[in-house]
Amino acid sequence: MPFGTGEAAQGPVGAAIANALYRASDQRMRKLPLTVDKLDWGKAGGLREGRG
Repeated sequence: MPFGTGEAAQGPVGAAIANALYRASDQRMRKLPLTVDKLDWGKAGGLREGRG
């Protein structure tokens, strides 16, 4: 089944969100769904200095 115009671009979105969470929290999340309940807030500590 061929993809529509926007459907092909939806594949990498999950990886982009996972990478954004990693950059913000230093925690790699490898299992879907990505939820805030899976973050270890003791390690996260919010955004780190020097990252925008």
